[in-house]
Amino acid sequence: MSILPNTLPQIKGYDFGALMEPARAVGGDFYDIFQIDKNRIGIVIGDVTDKGVPSAIFMAQAHALIYAEAMRCKTPLLVLQRVNNYLRNMGASHLFVTVIYGVLHLRERRIQYARAGHELPIYHHGKSERPVTWNPGQPLGLMANPAFDEQEMHLEKIQVFSFIPMALPIVETLKENFMASNVYTNSSMPDTNYPPKKYAICFGNPSTPLMKAQPKTTMSPF
Repeated sequence: MSILPNTLPQIKGYDFGALMEPARAVGGDFYDIFQIDKNRIGIVIGDVTDKGVPSAIFMAQAHALIYAEAMRCKTPLLVLQRVNNYLRNMGASHLFVTVIYGVLHLRERRIQYARAGHELPIYHHGKSERPVTWNPGQPLGLMANPAFDEQEMHLEKIQVFSFIPMALPIVETLKENFMASNVYTNSSMPDTNYPPKKYAICFGNPSTPLMKAQPKTTMSPF
């Protein structure tokens, strides 16, 4: 039984898409897009070190902790700080997880996120895409007081905001797990008319260059 979401939130003025294609049956990658309250949506993507059953169990624990803390913490930073403490107390010293967790504020059209050693998110506006400003960030489960990258940005009316997996930079050589979760505001993209689901497919296509969503890339319907 998968812990990944079967459906994504349906919110007027926003559209969500996600894709995960595991390289192995048992792994430590996860994502989720869930409603916290009427004005907030939680978005998380994570990657546990190593593969196999121990990593899958650690992944399930990390996912459950993030979801639980998201329901009661005001900021993504506080969520990751508390989850880090829980994971360290559980004693799985040989495992850690990179995570990026964001909160989308629907009315204000802004997203806050905290990054624990994970890849930078990317935002797309029109035909351009680029990572957001880089700041240091350390994984969950390793250190008592890790440094997290906390940022906030306002979304334009036509924009894609993408969380990407750790495996993407090496997908060409290792054919590792790849997944992406995207959110954009408005009903269409300029010129390309790409919905988030197809952005997710483009990120997941091994023939697609890193951080480059190509409108002409051949892909199966999502």
